[in-house]
Amino acid sequence: MKVTPLDLRQAKLTIAFRGYDKNEVDALLNEVA
Repeated sequence: MKVTPLDLRQAKLTIAFRGYDKNEVDALLNEVA
């Protein structure tokens, strides 16, 4: 899947206790990589 800058701007991440949900951030980074 090709990811555009707009896709990254529109990504919705859940805010967890100390920032963003680590699992969601990891999943997004894996998708982009």
